[in-house]
Amino acid sequence: MFYFAEHLRIKSFIAINKNNLNPEFQGVKNFSEENNVEIIGRIPYDKTVARLMAHRRPLAEYYLNNLEPKAIKDIASFVESLMT
Repeated sequence: MFYFAEHLRIKSFIAINKNNLNPEFQGVKNFSEENNVEIIGRIPYDKTVARLMAHRRPLAEYYLNNLEPKAIKDIASFVESLMT
């Protein structure tokens, strides 16, 4: 998608999902640096969220001070700020 967006001259950003599953992996960071793409957030993997999804329950049922919903809210706020 990055190269297609670049072709269309659309600015790209990166949000890393399940960031804490493989901390040694540097591929996304390297890609970001090589292509001058800002990482706007890191969403950690959370077993509770996976269980909610498996049971088709809304994320809103999860308590709001958890890291993952906060990370998602921070990314959403960043994207929203680009639109205003």
